[in-house]
Amino acid sequence: MRIAEFKGKLLDKILWFLSCLRFVNHKLFIAAGRYIDIYRGFSYEFEENGELQLLKACRNGFEGKILFFDVGANVGNWSAKAITDFRDYEGHLFEISEKTYENLRHRFGENSSLNLNNIALMNRNEETSYKDYGENHGGNTLLSGADYHKRDFSWCSVQALKGEDYCRDHSILRINLLKIDTEGSDFFVLGGFADLLSKKVVDIIQFEYGYTHADVHTLMRDFFIFFEGYGYVVGPLRKNGVQFKKFSYSDNDFKSGPNYVACLPKYCTILGQF
Repeated sequence: MRIAEFKGKLLDKILWFLSCLRFVNHKLFIAAGRYIDIYRGFSYEFEENGELQLLKACRNGFEGKILFFDVGANVGNWSAKAITDFRDYEGHLFEISEKTYENLRHRFGENSSLNLNNIALMNRNEETSYKDYGENHGGNTLLSGADYHKRDFSWCSVQALKGEDYCRDHSILRINLLKIDTEGSDFFVLGGFADLLSKKVVDIIQFEYGYTHADVHTLMRDFFIFFEGYGYVVGPLRKNGVQFKKFSYSDNDFKSGPNYVACLPKYCTILGQF
């Protein structure tokens, strides 16, 4: 028996033994899950998951004004980080909750470089309903079947608009950074930018992938197929860079993110290593 094979079997026996100890098995299971998250770099914290580093890379990668979209802006924390890093910018923020939008307006209303919108960006133009879990709640979602957040909610209405139509109405010819965080609707948001993606006038896209995507039967494979069809490269966002790669079935794991990045190939160099 080879040494590596022997070590593997020995480890299996040790882990099996530990799993039989009732006073330790659950704690070990929790610790193992946390270790996997740390090893992968899975985090929702700006400082730990690569989002801050991505903003700095975008600042250094573009000359002149940076035009960004913050789709699913919530209380505006991501945009606040972006405008701190960018020297010259034009931002477009989108928030579906009317109450949260009002807080955005109070926070950024005097900033003439930011355009605040109480609308949803989707793949169709219509008035639609969403689950509102309360003012400033980050789980508000357009997915009627999503129940990841076990708490009371209200049904509210919001106007949905295709991203490419919004760009046409606002004479936007190019988006440098498109950030999407819409609690499971990310794939539908991207569909509203199909025309711009086909013209390759969206440079970098940051989007979220997690458990709520199961509610709309969207896997990471769907994102890879979608972006590769337009000539974009894709990879998970990590603190030290974007790990651009070909799709593998392990990417379908809803904790393979939480954030992914797609970009035109010419940006791989500045985003591949921070």
